[in-house]
Amino acid sequence: MLRKFPILIAMLLALVLTASAALAGPLDKPKQDGLIGERPDGYIGFVADTVPADLKKLVDKTNEERKAEYEKVAKQNGTSLDAVEAIFGQKLIARQPSGTYVMTADGKWVKK
Repeated sequence: MLRKFPILIAMLLALVLTASAALAGPLDKPKQDGLIGERPDGYIGFVADTVPADLKKLVDKTNEERKAEYEKVAKQNGTSLDAVEAIFGQKLIARQPSGTYVMTADGKWVKK
């Protein structure tokens, strides 16, 4: 699938690098603390059962921004939102440092 969309892949990588650099500060500590993690659908999820209200707002805002970007990339490339989310999910999970949580395809949180 990745070979069929070279422009999509280049755009995704650029977006991932830009988005992660811009949002690294506020999300790094909660990720390291095991409160949140990356999901295979390209969004951030809550690992902990309870999180501070300000973190919930940040995660919700970040996920809204990601969805808007994913929709834009899908439209520009004539592909589905699901496909873009899955590609981003793979890339974001791969970029996570050891010790942070990522969600497996079957919905379980695991520490990298």
